[in-house]
Amino acid sequence: MAHPTWQMGPVVTINSSTLINKGLELIEAHLLFDVAPEHIIATVHPQSIVHSMVTWYDGATTLQASPPDMRLPIALGLTWPERLQDVEKPLTWVSASEWTFEPVDNETFPAINLARFAVAASATHPAVLNAANEVLVDAFIAGEVPWLAIVDTVSSVVHEHEGVADPSLEDIVAAQRWADQRARETRSRRPVEGYVSVGSIVGIVVVVIGILVSVALHEVGHMLPAKKFGVLVPDYAVGFGPALWKKKIGDTTYALRAILLGGYVKIVGMYAPARPGTRLVGRGGKPTLAQEAREASAEEIPEGQEHRAFYRLSAPKKIAVMLGGPLMNLLICIVLSAVTMIGIGAPTASRTIADVPATIMSASGEVASPAYEAGVRPGDTVVAWNGQPVATFAELQHAVGATQEGESAVLTVERDGSTVDLSVSPVTGAQGARLVGVTAGYEYVSASPADVARRTGRCSPGRRRS
Repeated sequence: MAHPTWQMGPVVTINSSTLINKGLELIEAHLLFDVAPEHIIATVHPQSIVHSMVTWYDGATTLQASPPDMRLPIALGLTWPERLQDVEKPLTWVSASEWTFEPVDNETFPAINLARFAVAASATHPAVLNAANEVLVDAFIAGEVPWLAIVDTVSSVVHEHEGVADPSLEDIVAAQRWADQRARETRSRRPVEGYVSVGSIVGIVVVVIGILVSVALHEVGHMLPAKKFGVLVPDYAVGFGPALWKKKIGDTTYALRAILLGGYVKIVGMYAPARPGTRLVGRGGKPTLAQEAREASAEEIPEGQEHRAFYRLSAPKKIAVMLGGPLMNLLICIVLSAVTMIGIGAPTASRTIADVPATIMSASGEVASPAYEAGVRPGDTVVAWNGQPVATFAELQHAVGATQEGESAVLTVERDGSTVDLSVSPVTGAQGARLVGVTAGYEYVSASPADVARRTGRCSPGRRRS
């Protein structure tokens, strides 16, 4: 990403593209010059020559114009009230030039109005806006979020913040820490509308290939017993339409076709000839639909191969051919379930702490995280609560929930090979649950063969669950 007129680093360039930079400048102007936000206007000036303007009560406007080079304001800031010579070539006034100004499309670029909201909301909201934006810009540079997610997620964090009207320095620092943590949580958990990541594309491709493999194996389930019983199978294909590849092996032509929306296996002689006394012609004198199907089926049978027609099979063999496809699907379900459940496992909350936020939301508002205050660190492994061993994270949650309001407990953790006892006082969360402010890590736990058998029973055809 590059700015059309300024030569700046990636952070400022990205802030310029979202107009967050103008929102921050609006906040600066409000604080430095005590001007109400509604009296500060941002405008689009493609030439980047005019950098600020002040309109006076009498109707006159004073503006500051200079080439778009940050060395000018930096030099002035270093030498004020003096000015260095020849920092930049001055503007020329002897040749024709054009300066244009356009209104900001606040619907497409909501960052400036978001800054107005932050200024009006509280004294800590601007700090939250800036801290959240820094997290999202870093994530964008790292390729973890799309451009559209930057302002959307910053706005979510800003509107979620409960501001402080007259904050101390500690309040502002706490608000920044909260915004940093909340922005990381929000951008990692919240899907962004209109954004498709590389991982999503790969996932879609894998799903499509998986469906095609499933279709191919389903048709194999029909084909193998048919061939076993001597039925002629002239065609087997994955996909429809023109053939991209095909090869004849024995009596069967195998093909991969262009439209990958399914597949088929052609088994000849699916319909038996009509029995004596069957009505073959309709009222209009034309063959009935059933008779047309019989005739088409008979035409498929090559001369001398009549004994290989499907309809000549016994009833049990016909059932075996027809059930071959669904049974293959059941086999696929069992194999995939076994691979994922035993070989990979299911993500399960572990006793190892993944994150300890500085603040959490309690029933009375935002408070310091008890675990953070007690010195719990990411990477600690929970061993016991009040001396009682803890085997799972769920047991820790239950133990915390059983701790009465105002009571402290001893949380024992393993850190760097040794145990550490920490005094923690749980608080009541916004939803009524008792909290200490830790986030569990996850580990993959393999299932047993009995679990696989129990789960894959759901794959059986016709099974229903209420």
